[in-house]
Amino acid sequence: MDLKENQEKFFTYDRVHPWETTRLAFVEKLLHKYNPGAKQVLDIGCGNCFVANNLVKKYRIKVAAVDNMFTPELITKLREQLAGQQIEFFRSVEEIQDTVFDTVMLLDVIEHIENDKAFFCELLNSERVTPGAVFIITVPAFACLFSNHDRKLGHYRRYTAGRLYRLAGENGAEVMDYGYFFVSLLFIRILQTICEKVFHHDKRESVSAVGEWNKGPVMTALVVFCLKADTLITRCLKKIKITVPGLSCYLVCRKQY
Repeated sequence: MDLKENQEKFFTYDRVHPWETTRLAFVEKLLHKYNPGAKQVLDIGCGNCFVANNLVKKYRIKVAAVDNMFTPELITKLREQLAGQQIEFFRSVEEIQDTVFDTVMLLDVIEHIENDKAFFCELLNSERVTPGAVFIITVPAFACLFSNHDRKLGHYRRYTAGRLYRLAGENGAEVMDYGYFFVSLLFIRILQTICEKVFHHDKRESVSAVGEWNKGPVMTALVVFCLKADTLITRCLKKIKITVPGLSCYLVCRKQY
């Protein structure tokens, strides 16, 4: 969960948005496929550490959770909430000493960075990131869908898979996989964006966000099932060279040796 979305629910993991649960499952599959031996993970823009918490429970890894919106109070509460987990908390990568990472996660982060190319280049060449390290990146897709939802969350842009590919390639990273996911959600967002532009209705203060999910367990499980089926079908189509656009883009790349 992005810290901008709903800090009242920051420490609750019982009503997680299906989008976030499905993205976690998607990222786990990418991690297992492209870096199954991961040991040290750098999770930048970690929010409430939902992803980090689930990864350390499932895999033998350590996570450095970084978010520039952390306060000393939030870090204290996170340490209490996640006591015993292999997670450390930082406000910036510069605070980290000695650890070198074999995996970097930027999950819906770089759209918040004004100069994404400079940010990615600096991180790719950081001494904290070992040669051969795997980057897993997700971002919102398609500039034509930029809306009040994006403005509310502080986005500078939306991407295409091609733009994400160029961002990595132009900085010297080896691209291993890229594409789209959340196909079904794309159509919903298209309709929302059309309505917003046609009726000129400013819903900036009422746009539904990940942190505002309040449906019951049955509805949540149903939506998660549908979204996981969505991502599975998308990946199967990609294996036979059929690319289907989705609401989100992803990219997996490696720092050159």
